[in-house]
Amino acid sequence: MTGPLDQPRPSRGRHLLIDALNLARGGGVVVMSRLALAFASAGYRVTVLAARDLPETGLAGSSVDTLVVPAARGALRATLYRRFRLNARAHDLGADAVLGFNYHSQVALPQATYHINVIPFLKLAARASAIGYPRAMMQGLAARAALRRSTANMFESDYIRSLAARGGILIRNPVVAHIGAEFVDQAPGSTGQRLKGPFLTVTSGARHKRNDLTLAFFRGILAEEPDAKLGIIGDTDAIRASLSPEDRDFVDATSSVTFHGYVGRGDLYALLAKAKALIVFSELESFFMVAIEAMSVGCPVIAADNSSIRESVGAAGLLVPAGDVDAAVLAARGLDTAEAFARHEKAGRDWASAFDANRCARDFVAAFERKIWPETGTQDRQKGP
Repeated sequence: MTGPLDQPRPSRGRHLLIDALNLARGGGVVVMSRLALAFASAGYRVTVLAARDLPETGLAGSSVDTLVVPAARGALRATLYRRFRLNARAHDLGADAVLGFNYHSQVALPQATYHINVIPFLKLAARASAIGYPRAMMQGLAARAALRRSTANMFESDYIRSLAARGGILIRNPVVAHIGAEFVDQAPGSTGQRLKGPFLTVTSGARHKRNDLTLAFFRGILAEEPDAKLGIIGDTDAIRASLSPEDRDFVDATSSVTFHGYVGRGDLYALLAKAKALIVFSELESFFMVAIEAMSVGCPVIAADNSSIRESVGAAGLLVPAGDVDAAVLAARGLDTAEAFARHEKAGRDWASAFDANRCARDFVAAFERKIWPETGTQDRQKGP
């Protein structure tokens, strides 16, 4: 099935190099591939530079070229590649500009850095708690270099922009550009079926995801509803490794918890369309894209009120105080009638409609052009000498 981004448009004659060396899987790869297709649709020649094969991008068969550089695999190697080899590679490819993610690419070209990671802008102790001291130092330095040196700094949410601004650095050409969500034609289950459907969480093994609170929430649900189910989406081994011995014993002993592992976008939407609610206790999120995806198929979102959640779900989400499991259980109980569920389903769909991925991607390209080539804007142009 094709959409507006797949339709050919007049070429602007520009070559965009996307530095995806630090992307491996998950939301970052989804964001990168969506933007690559958006720029290609707008008439750019697009080359993605990756450190590994990224089969889940969906770029195969498109006009986007992907070059894999195994020598740049790993944080340190990617940093060294950017420092000593990327400029020559960009020159050889004939690139006109660079788009990177979270990092500043040391090239003699206009470039935009898209900040999609909260962690680099936290205080050092908080960064180290989330990802360890070596990565905390590297990510913090890289993000701050981008704020100072990149031609434009684009932020996935105003929440990240505000965190970056607190560091006291004068941010060069800042702009907020939401990425949105790719909606699918997914028929939801009936209200009656969804009231008996599972709760879902999309998570990882990272500490800030607070899987402990999600399981505490589900224990509270089971106490009142013994037939309740919880589906956990993400890297099963990493998630299990993050659990306390008590929580591992719990998930091993019950048939009420299902680990789905990583799932494709189609399967994710299918699961969300049958769920009673998406549960989110994460403490650090740049933008809750999965919450938008959930609401687009009528799945209510119960979320801890922190980081970018208000910007992501607005008044359509069921927000509870951070860490308050009892409040989350009470919010779930508020979905127990068909009337209440239908009300939240509609509110979520209405809110999500403003974050259509195609529209957001076009807006991103326009914002990129205003910052990188302000004298020409979004008009078609010929490639310069």
